[in-house]
Amino acid sequence: MAGADAPDAIWYNPAGIAWSGEQLFFDATLTLVDATYTRVDSGGNTLPTESLSHAPIPIPNIAYTSDLGVDDWTFGISLSAPNLVPYKWSDAPDAPQRYSLISLDGSVVGQLALAAAWRPADDLAIGVAAQLYVGNQKARVALSACDGAICSTPENPEWDGVAEISSTILSPTATVGVTYAPGPVRIGASFALPYSFGGPATLRVRLPTAPLFDNARVDGSDADVTLDMPWVARLGVELRAVERLRLEAAAVYEAWSVQDALVVDPDGIWMRNVTAVGDYEVGPVTVPRKMKDVVSLRLGGEYAVSDGFTARVGANWENAASDDAHLTVLTLDSAKLVASVGASVLLTDDLWLDASFSHVFMANRNIDSSRVTQANPIRPPSPGDQTYVGDGRYVMEANMFGLGLRWQLAAAPSSPRAVARN
Repeated sequence: MAGADAPDAIWYNPAGIAWSGEQLFFDATLTLVDATYTRVDSGGNTLPTESLSHAPIPIPNIAYTSDLGVDDWTFGISLSAPNLVPYKWSDAPDAPQRYSLISLDGSVVGQLALAAAWRPADDLAIGVAAQLYVGNQKARVALSACDGAICSTPENPEWDGVAEISSTILSPTATVGVTYAPGPVRIGASFALPYSFGGPATLRVRLPTAPLFDNARVDGSDADVTLDMPWVARLGVELRAVERLRLEAAAVYEAWSVQDALVVDPDGIWMRNVTAVGDYEVGPVTVPRKMKDVVSLRLGGEYAVSDGFTARVGANWENAASDDAHLTVLTLDSAKLVASVGASVLLTDDLWLDASFSHVFMANRNIDSSRVTQANPIRPPSPGDQTYVGDGRYVMEANMFGLGLRWQLAAAPSSPRAVARN
């Protein structure tokens, strides 16, 4: 936050690019999540343990900064992607977690950003980045069609339909930041506006296999999705009192409480010719989220062992955004402690290779108070008749690997890092 002086600052404190000069930045992050879920169903039965799988997809980021010949200004452009892990759980007809999630396969999200930083004084910079999220988010989940009359067992797989939701993402947002660097102390702060991953969606439903639906069909596929994303405030303080050593402490506040629910609202989707029912319009599906705000406390440092080698270490703690009542396998979440190491190596006079490794320690959770109910667009359950789908034991951790290149084409005026390299 405070020590940012490379093109990647566009994403979290665009004021930092004022110290980047002309620079091209490329990196990729690979996150590997290891998780299991052992569900306890609404009858108190412990079901078989399911393991998470996901494709090992590196998340690329590329950014470029330059003053474009304009005094006191630096401009930047970046193309990046959120660190999205496409969760995939069992797709067996009786998979214990099917009412929360089957898979996120096919989800792709990218972010285009244009940034500018103004440096009215050697020790002050103000930056802004205009960002646009684009992509497509997909999810497969089981829905119950149990009507409570002909069907009396709401978790009978024969009465499950499978919904595939595909929503288009086109969401603008912006981040503003400031960096003040009086002497050996640097202070950085930024604020990112809230945005939404909601919008038009396609909802396709595979009908249950119960005999009631033998001659039925589904008409229509249009829907709308509502999923609010948080605003984020960041503050960091860096100390450069010792030559070659940089230490920074930072705090981040993410307002996840804006995400109250995930709502899928069908627009004229009908089940036709359902035996003993006839035609039935599919109703909204609401997944309660009731997320909590997240505070993250971070500490990191780097030491230039030589002119061509820099070592780094860092740690990060944050609370969970999901409480016991609303945790499901849709979003694996817990209190986290992240430990990281990294290094930079000078390959040529102006080309740096960066590498990092982080381990994410996540507290295991045993839930027996879930308030997330089985989705039933035909007969929403009445109070006291709900089937809860989030109870059980969640075990989770993750490893993150990063590799990047930074090409310093021209140093920024009075850049402390550029001076050290020269």
